[in-house]
Amino acid sequence: MPELPEVEVTRLGIKPHLEGRQITHVDVIDGRLRWPVPRGLP
Repeated sequence: MPELPEVEVTRLGIKPHLEGRQITHVDVIDGRLRWPVPRGLP
């Protein structure tokens, strides 16, 4: 789990690229970084 300062630095870094836009799709490249999520989850 990242610490808050790391998350804030990441947020500030991507903000200029995403501000005013909508994220519609995310790819998890390394499935080991996240527990399985049921496909039917809304």
